[in-house]
Amino acid sequence: MYIYVMNGLAFICQLAKMALKSHNQEAIPYVEALIRLAEGEGDGESAKKLAAILEDARKRGFVMANLSSPSDVRFPMATSSATMELPVSTSRFLEDPMPAPLDRPTLESSVSKGIRDYILRASQGSKENIFFVGPSGTGKTLTAAWLAAQMGKPLYRLAYPRVFDSYLGKTARNLVSAFEEVKLRDGILFIDEVDAILRSRELTGDHGEMQRTVNVLLIEIDKARDDFPIFAATNLFDKVDTAVARRFHLILHFKPPSKFLREHFIRKRIEQYIPPYMAVSLIELTEGFSYADLEKLLDRMPNFDLP
Repeated sequence: MYIYVMNGLAFICQLAKMALKSHNQEAIPYVEALIRLAEGEGDGESAKKLAAILEDARKRGFVMANLSSPSDVRFPMATSSATMELPVSTSRFLEDPMPAPLDRPTLESSVSKGIRDYILRASQGSKENIFFVGPSGTGKTLTAAWLAAQMGKPLYRLAYPRVFDSYLGKTARNLVSAFEEVKLRDGILFIDEVDAILRSRELTGDHGEMQRTVNVLLIEIDKARDDFPIFAATNLFDKVDTAVARRFHLILHFKPPSKFLREHFIRKRIEQYIPPYMAVSLIELTEGFSYADLEKLLDRMPNFDLP
């Protein structure tokens, strides 16, 4: 066990610092358990470094004493999704079609239910619009791409750098062209960071231009009602014009993954052997992490030899 503690020491120390600085009180007993593990294996250097990290976090006020014990964890099954070939976009105002994820996104139960119900209605001919709301890195874009693949439709993201234009009325006309092209391609329009449209005044310097852009967006969403669904995403829902939000039939709220979902996500992506203390640390020390944070962390994880 000593070799495994040493192999993952730098990684564990970094993870412990991140967890404690984010005021993750549940991290404390696991850092303490790692200290005891290192001491039991005769690895005094590891124990001292982890103890110093914990003490420093307490002195800085990041955490307080916490004697809670770890809770039980479960192992959900992963679900695969079929991939689909996508047409290439040559549009000035749409990005290339988004590829389908290889796996079904890891989602909270309320979001999963909303997605299931939506797929059922879509199979019956419904073309409802969906708003994906939540912090960055919580799976909004991934879910939009996966859902479009289940519907057998290409998903086109609005290309903001090419849509926004400093000339009077040009941004509005570019939006109209983007909607027309999605209809011709029988796809789904994805307006990512939809709140950016409401900040078009910063690009044009004209409040009236911003209002025209929003008005055109509302008109185009209404016109598309019987032709194709529109997906939108934002992490600033309070910045979205209420008239725009009312055009969306389903609003799905995404949150940083729970302990249960973090375990599911981590175990799906780790194929190599890792010692038990590392697996527990990855789950318990990542409270508040987004899926994007977890991806970055797993990319930095050291390799371990089989025992």
